[in-house]
Parts: sequence; structure tokens; C-alpha cells
Amino acid sequence: MAAIILRFYFHNQNTKLEKIFLYRSKTVQQVIENEKFNNFKFMRLLAACMVIFYHSYAFTNEKNDPLKVITNGAISFSYLGLAIFFFLSGLLVTQSFYHSSSWRNFLWKRFLRLYPAAWLAILTCMFILGPLVTVFPFVKYFTNDLFFQYASSLSLVRVTYLLPGVFLHSPVDPSVNSPLWSISLELKLYLGLLIFAILRFPFKKTILVFLIIAAVFIEHFFYNATENAVKNFYNGFVLYPYVAYAPYFLIGVLYFIYHNKIVSNLFIALGALIITCISIKLNLFFLTRLIVIPILVLYASSLKPTLIKKITPKPDLSYGLYVFAYPVQQVISQITGTTNIAAWKMTLLCIICTLPFAFFSWYLVEKKALSFKRRMR
Repeated sequence: MAAIILRFYFHNQNTKLEKIFLYRSKTVQQVIENEKFNNFKFMRLLAACMVIFYHSYAFTNEKNDPLKVITNGAISFSYLGLAIFFFLSGLLVTQSFYHSSSWRNFLWKRFLRLYPAAWLAILTCMFILGPLVTVFPFVKYFTNDLFFQYASSLSLVRVTYLLPGVFLHSPVDPSVNSPLWSISLELKLYLGLLIFAILRFPFKKTILVFLIIAAVFIEHFFYNATENAVKNFYNGFVLYPYVAYAPYFLIGVLYFIYHNKIVSNLFIALGALIITCISIKLNLFFLTRLIVIPILVLYASSLKPTLIKKITPKPDLSYGLYVFAYPVQQVISQITGTTNIAAWKMTLLCIICTLPFAFFSWYLVEKKALSFKRRMR
């Protein structure tokens, strides 16, 4: 829309402003159709590092990350990182669905992308990390109910976080791998997208918009009532991920649906940045964040791809980094103590220590698994 208005205003004028705001505009389709034109791999890697950085503050005496302080609590690095993950996931997974030969092929590809690395992280914690750090004897560790409950996380449908006798003195909590909740949510969103796409009913796009708006209002005005109502049917239900992060996935779906009409350029990105600053100042960011964050992420994803790719590792390390980082942080915290290391040092040390696991995960598990994606049509 912004591009159409500018074209009308600058009709038949060959100005620098026109070149900047119009000819450098890119549609969503232009951004996603070829890896040469986007920085998605770098954005996912950056998002993983944001989550690691946020968790590092939880493991130290520096309890709030800088972004949360600067924005007066409106947004944290963890929130921003996860928003990037879920928005890009909605965009690219919807593209994957429309390029899949069948719904079975789509599910197979999603399985290969999601499960192998998650299984590697879960099994590594169960059979290597756990026995090394548990305070329980081996027999008690492997026969404890918590061990089998943690094994049930392999389904990714419902994730548990505790292993017997592991990280009992953690400064945060004894959770072995807290971020796995987001992988479980990803799985549910994939299944929801599939059902939404294959069922035939009217006003699908309108329903998507309604769900996004409803999530905003539920989170900020009806959260307790909604969560308590759902808990009457499922006691272990936690509402927050569904109203805080699932909307970004749905927005990614809408971006793909309108991939020929949604435009990204410097002008739109600057407008989104200005709205971000104003809404944070007025404590209204909860109303604007679902609009401005996707705009800024899309623009950043198309910014100087040739230059960004030079500093981006060729293997896709973001998933491996994400699923292994938290157990590594727990171990680092246990070894160093929370008062002996700054948050930025914890972040750097965690990334350095986690990278070997991420490389192993990509080359020996994820990449090999993805090579089978054409086995099911």
C-alpha cells in the first residue's frame, strides 16, 4: 500500500527518494523465493543468541537484560528472539506446505526438521549429562519416575523438564532444558496449519486475523479467566505461549498468503521503528508489537544479503544452538557459580561450548535427516 501511494505521488519523477523508497522495495515473495535474496539463516542464528543472552542474565546476579531495562519492561531479548523464530516459522512453513506434493510429504518434512535434533538433545541429557551430574546413584537415577517422564518428552507433544537429582542447586530452577516448550508449541502450530489448510470453510483469512486480535485481548485483559477455564479440561495447560508467541506464527502465515502484496522497504521499516518507540513510551507496545516486529524482521531479513551471508556460517546452526544451550548454561553455572561470571561472559562461554554440539547436530543428524525429505510423496 505504501509503495502504491508513493508511486502515485512521484508519478513520472525520477528522484533519489523514489529510487530509495520504490525501486528498492521488495515483496515477501521476492524475499523468500531464493536464499540468495534473504538472511533467514542469519536471523534465526541471531534469534537463538538472543534467547541465550536472556537466559544468561537469569543465571547471574544481573537479573534484567539491557533490552528489558531500556524499554521499561516492554520487551526482552528472549521475547524478541522467540518472536523472530515464530514469525519466520509461520512464513517459511506455510511456503513449505504449498510447495509440498501432499499433506503426508509436508508432515514428513516437518518431522525431519523438528524431531531428530530435539531427540538428540533429549537423549544426550538423559543418558550422558544426567548420569554425569546427578546426585543420585546410577540405579536410582535410571529407575526414578522423573527419568521416564523426561523420556516422554520425545513425543514433543507434552514436554517435561526434570531429571532425577540433576541441577538441584541451580540458581534458576532444576529444569534441564526449559526452551523445549517452544518446540512443542511449534509442533502444535504445524498440525494446526495443516488442518486449517486442508479443511474447506469460508473466511479463512478473516478467522486468522480474528485469532491474532483475540490473542492480544486475552493476554492483556482476560488471561486468568481464560487459563482457568481451559484448566478445567486440562490441568497442566499454560496459556501464555499461545497468546504471546503463536500470533507471530499466524502473522507469518498471513504474510505468505499475501506474499505478492506485502512490501518491505526502508520507508516502511523506519515507520515501524518510530511506532515502536512511541508505543513503548506510551505503554502501548502490546498493541503494536504484532505489527512492527514482523515488519522489522522482514526488512532485516532482506537487508544486504550478500554481505550478511559472508559472516553467516554455511551450516544451519540455529536449531542445534537453541536446543543444547540451556543444559550447557546449567553446567557452566554449576561449575563457575553465579557471582563469579558476568552475563555477557556467560553468553560468550555458552555459545563457544554449545557450538560443537550444534555442528554435530547439523552435520550428523539434521542435514542427514533432511536428505530423506523426498522419500515420502
